[in-house]
Amino acid sequence: MSYTAIQHPEAEKLLQDRLKQMVAFFRKQLPPEERQHILLAGSYGRGEGGVLIEKDQVQLHNNLDLVLIAKNKAAAQTLQQKIDELSRTLTEAHQIGIDLSTSWPWQIWRNRHQIFWHDTLHHHTQLDGSKAISTQLYGISPQPDLGQGLILVINRATLLLINALLLASVSTPQALSAKHLRLLKKHQIKATIGLSDAFFLLAGRYTPSYKARLKMLREEPHLLPLTALRERTIQAIEFRFRPSYEALSASQLAQENDLLIGLCREAIATYEQTRRHGNWEERSPQRGYTSVLRPSQRILSALKQGMQGRGLSNRNDRIVLSFLTECFRDPLHPEKLKDYLRLWGGLEDQNFSHFLARYQLAPMS
Repeated sequence: MSYTAIQHPEAEKLLQDRLKQMVAFFRKQLPPEERQHILLAGSYGRGEGGVLIEKDQVQLHNNLDLVLIAKNKAAAQTLQQKIDELSRTLTEAHQIGIDLSTSWPWQIWRNRHQIFWHDTLHHHTQLDGSKAISTQLYGISPQPDLGQGLILVINRATLLLINALLLASVSTPQALSAKHLRLLKKHQIKATIGLSDAFFLLAGRYTPSYKARLKMLREEPHLLPLTALRERTIQAIEFRFRPSYEALSASQLAQENDLLIGLCREAIATYEQTRRHGNWEERSPQRGYTSVLRPSQRILSALKQGMQGRGLSNRNDRIVLSFLTECFRDPLHPEKLKDYLRLWGGLEDQNFSHFLARYQLAPMS
């Protein structure tokens, strides 16, 4: 079993050693009655992680996605109380970003239509646990629910809006630090791949595997109708395998972000048109998905404004529709983007909590 796409020997050993230490740490910190499985998900879990080589130093490029599956809800809640401290301890000890999450069997079954659980349970490396994970037990289908395509588009579009806010925070792109330039690039790569994933979902050809997607893009270009997005997706996947930040240009990154935002607008329109012609609602087997999508105009409006459809509630509808209508319009307004992120944080999307903190934005009550 390899962890990296290029199977770099030094990176493989580095990650293998760290994972052994992490599992030993979990076993020491968490009693057997609290944990059922420890999984390595994400790109390293399916053997496609990136390797960054700078000045002859080998580094793991992506975060480690670790999933702790507890035996029941009570055990999961106990684990959840320890998650932040565990994550900080592991990150400091191993100098790598760690995304740590926890769940229990019934919760996984309830959320089985989500793309996260589809990817995690179909493609992972099991680090601890007496039995192998069964996708049949959790009702995980070969393809994720089609409604996840909307969520992918919205999540990835938001990364581009975050980039726009970051660029708007300085007088010129050249004033950004090297760390922020890397963040811009990472967001652009993730956004590009995520937008294309939505079209794979529509075609019933989605796979978490970057290598499989790369093969399909080259051999079946019709799966992704937007040529510019298809070409950028190929470049983005190749970048993830062997990233390089040596030639980053602030002005070029700024121009690329504007271009990707325009491409995102086009992708949303094309995606919606394809969805309508494909009788999307009739093809979705998940009742939870169809209930979320009706009425479709409500979700489409939220989509165009960059809002996460599954997070909408009656209490937030008017707020969302009132100030997010111009999120994707030109020019992008920094204060509206801050309002957008504040609302996002209020809906408990933990992926953006660090950005809210950086700009001293408090989540909405």
